[in-house]
Amino acid sequence: MMKHYVLPVALAFLCADVYAQDAKTDSEDMYELSLEELMTINIVSASKKSESTFEAPVTSYVVTRQDILNSGATSIPDALRLAPGLIVREIANGSYDVSIRGGKDNLPSHQFTYLNTSILAMINGRPVFNYLQGGTYWENLPIDIADIEQIEIVYGPNAPLYGPNAVDGVINIITRKGAGDAKTYATATTQFGKSSIFSALVGTKLSDKWELSVSANNTNRKRAVTEFFDSNQDAFITDLKQSTNPVLATDPFSYYPDPSVSAKRSGANFNLYFTPTSKTVFTLNSGYNDNRTISGINAGSTVNQMSNSSFHHLLKAEVNNFTFQTSILSGRQALVGNVSEYNYDYVTIDNYLDYNLKVNEKLSLRPALSYQNATIDDRKFTVDVNKTGLFNNKATMYNYAASLKADYSPIPAVRIIGAVRADKFKAPDDTYISYQGIVNYKLNSKNMARFLAGRSYAGSFINQAYSNFSVSDNAFAKVIAMGNDDLKLLQNNILELGYRSQLTRAISIDISLFDQQYSNFSAQLTRVTKEPVFFPVPQQGEFSLLYQNIDLKSHQQGATVTVNMFVGKVNIRPFVTLQQTKLTNYSPYYNEYHPMFYPVYNIDNKADQKSDYTPSSFGGLYVNVPVSKWNFNVSSYYYSHYKLNGISSVNQSTGELIARDIENIDGKLIFNANLGYKFTPNFTVFANGRNLFGQNARESYGSDQIGRMVMMGLNVNL
Repeated sequence: MMKHYVLPVALAFLCADVYAQDAKTDSEDMYELSLEELMTINIVSASKKSESTFEAPVTSYVVTRQDILNSGATSIPDALRLAPGLIVREIANGSYDVSIRGGKDNLPSHQFTYLNTSILAMINGRPVFNYLQGGTYWENLPIDIADIEQIEIVYGPNAPLYGPNAVDGVINIITRKGAGDAKTYATATTQFGKSSIFSALVGTKLSDKWELSVSANNTNRKRAVTEFFDSNQDAFITDLKQSTNPVLATDPFSYYPDPSVSAKRSGANFNLYFTPTSKTVFTLNSGYNDNRTISGINAGSTVNQMSNSSFHHLLKAEVNNFTFQTSILSGRQALVGNVSEYNYDYVTIDNYLDYNLKVNEKLSLRPALSYQNATIDDRKFTVDVNKTGLFNNKATMYNYAASLKADYSPIPAVRIIGAVRADKFKAPDDTYISYQGIVNYKLNSKNMARFLAGRSYAGSFINQAYSNFSVSDNAFAKVIAMGNDDLKLLQNNILELGYRSQLTRAISIDISLFDQQYSNFSAQLTRVTKEPVFFPVPQQGEFSLLYQNIDLKSHQQGATVTVNMFVGKVNIRPFVTLQQTKLTNYSPYYNEYHPMFYPVYNIDNKADQKSDYTPSSFGGLYVNVPVSKWNFNVSSYYYSHYKLNGISSVNQSTGELIARDIENIDGKLIFNANLGYKFTPNFTVFANGRNLFGQNARESYGSDQIGRMVMMGLNVNL
């Protein structure tokens, strides 16, 4: 077992030995900075220009590299539990689902997915989004802990600045570049126990104009349990041959090649920077990612083993006030184990151009153009070999967009930002206008109030627009899932009030009150295209599951409070979100197969009700205690009880709807502790405990239990 850790440990010591004489430590550790200095940490994602977190015009938060290392976070989604306003569910050991505020979680009912389709995740401004079904597969990211400089979260609809999918907010991961005056810099972190985690980055300034860095990461995690939730039986099974899916029961290892593996991934990245002048920067980035993880809902079980292999390339040019960025992501994803007909190839292209025009000292304008193109193709795995998969086609989705942002300060105390964007989609063949208006009022140097109103739309996804595949085919009925290229896109309207204050030299507070209204939901609704005949001669019926807009609306109101305080050098950061969500025209029967026989299960049976599908409270606590060469960190993450609608299913012999489909998710407090000792200013050994209270309640519908995990590790930071 130890052979898995020899390379990471040896590399970490090698970095410490080779680079120590060239590198200088950062001026100070982040936990030794004052509150005032912490509030001047820069954020780019809030307004697309670098400014202090205190000056940021919208509700936002920064998780720093040192926060991540101090806390012992084991992955990027795990690090997101250090930020307020995020709901982070661990589906299996190291596999996560992330949402912001959760106003549309589990909607519509009975079509649950772990893919949150309304967050735009990015790496240095490059979207990392799945255009087949929407959402972010966090395990597909090519970077890991060592690559990160900071993670910037911007809350609420932000499509006017960043485009479709920024419906609930933006998570932008900024990677590390340079290290002060040091010619060479390096970061390596590894943790090992029942699981092993390793990532490292090494960079060097080749000259005053050129900088090069490379990074690599490897993760190997085992499942805490090897159970599988069978939705038809409404029970967990330990033997896949007991599955109600006959194909899965016959050949389980094709679906789950290694049922004990939770997350097995590796990645590598190459970064080259060229700075010929102070106002000109060129960036070239390439990388590779390969993984196999527990995720998704497929094949009659709520969790499923998926794999992905991909390459990405990015070229970015910042010349005077122009910014141009083009990126391409290509790869192959296997949705269901080694079952070839559930594979697909994909290519995603993103192009972006903007110009920052400073009209005068009070007004700046930022016009921008963008083009996105995504292609999905599974024909070589399906139609070309006479098999039926989940898509059975090649399809392309694209959109063109133009936007304009105005930033105006009529007087020093007031800042007004307006942004508008027009997106022209291939499907639906329509133009969508998103907008945002922001007013900031600076009472004085320590207090700022903000107001935001805006509207954003989700993107258009290939599966919803173009899918056409067989769900089931038996003597009673043939069911076809079909896309709809004329769906209205999910919309979020927001009103938000915020207040940010440095109450004393040792205490700051940030409060946001938000009101969000979602509409244009879509669901797969059953349409009878041919009624079955039983007498005198039985004839097969035909049904379609067609994506259609529904009149469901979700209205969320809530508040997030974040406090940052120092007691001596001890940093304490509690944060909490309280929210309630009301639903209009809610029905639990969107994908009932046989409405003609069971009229009670009809989508016309609607009601207005409170949503129990998002925790009414969630938050956490970060406490960092530096004592001489020791550093002790405690972090916790909490969410209250909530419910999830699972996948509705039909009794195969009677055709009757199995109408249980509600899973109660118990509230949970996850307590973590990390104790580190600095042998040198650049070299730390630590013991890391995750979920030390051993709360193993499942965090989502049919997901794995997540037990206690204790690991040893080391960090090199040059």
